[in-house]
Amino acid sequence: MNKKLLILTLFVSLKFHAFTQRIVIYFNGTPSTTPSVSKAKMRYNKDFAYSLTFDDGNIDAYNCALPIFEGGNALCGFTSGKGLFFTDGCGNFIPFKAGLALNSASAFGLDTHDGSVKSQLTWTQIDALYEKGWDIFNHSFSHKSRFTNTMSAKDYVDEINLNTAEIRNKTKNKVETPIFVVPSSDGLYQDVAYNQGSQLVFDQSANSIGIGGMSVNNDLPNNRPVIHRQIVEEVLNTGRDIIGSAAAKSALGESTWYNEFTHNIDGATGLDFNRFRSHIERIAGTFGSGGNDRMWMASLQEVYEYLLVRQKVTYTATVNGNQLILDFDTSQLPSWMRRKPLTLLINSNNSF
Repeated sequence: MNKKLLILTLFVSLKFHAFTQRIVIYFNGTPSTTPSVSKAKMRYNKDFAYSLTFDDGNIDAYNCALPIFEGGNALCGFTSGKGLFFTDGCGNFIPFKAGLALNSASAFGLDTHDGSVKSQLTWTQIDALYEKGWDIFNHSFSHKSRFTNTMSAKDYVDEINLNTAEIRNKTKNKVETPIFVVPSSDGLYQDVAYNQGSQLVFDQSANSIGIGGMSVNNDLPNNRPVIHRQIVEEVLNTGRDIIGSAAAKSALGESTWYNEFTHNIDGATGLDFNRFRSHIERIAGTFGSGGNDRMWMASLQEVYEYLLVRQKVTYTATVNGNQLILDFDTSQLPSWMRRKPLTLLINSNNSF
């Protein structure tokens, strides 16, 4: 049976030094017209992306959120969850993933992830989340800001660089943190983070871009953008359906990237667990595999990496009989990237 639209997901792993890669697609016959090839705006050809971040290294991300996402028992009063998923368009179910905006130390410079602080993730748990596809973001070494401390220019630099080194040294995976998440909405961190090598900066401040969701139809700005993130509690308290608005814009052709964050979700000092559970399950039931399956749920870094690959990878397409030969040039991809995926849309009257 011929298909008018075929979606091909390519995983450009590039574990070698060459900057070219060839993929050959075999059709069931010689196409009568030249197949068209284009890059999908979003991975898996989803309409919009949703990112969720857990700030400050609280253990709830591992004990409470992970079981909701992957299925199993949570330590916050949740039993035998089946997991929350979207599909990749090829029949595979992918569990929800999030990110961690991490501080390595307390205000006194003490390691908060060595097991001595029971409310905090351990380095072992951080590694486990990373191995499950979560990403780790630099959130400053000890969460200092000008709103709670006197900060010198050197303090800002140290807070960023100490955290980078500590996370790399304390994780068995030697985790790098190319994304910086501003602590306490202290905007003075923004330029410093870029000066110290951060690849992208996120903040909840009013001077950030993408409030309510950011259009990604085109390339991201290259002038040190600061992208907005929305706290979950405010969304719930105001009753605004921001993710629904982002989905609606995407349905009209404006692919949108919307991201939220929260802290504790155990109900003790932060967001009530059942309230969070209801929020994330509604999102999954509406836009995940339990609903219209239009959403790609991935961390800030994973979405950014796809947008970079979409922007920087070029290819040529050649037809040879029943073959479509795609030659990719990946020389412009930065070396810090954890993933290098690209989804292509192939339009042909022939199946492959």
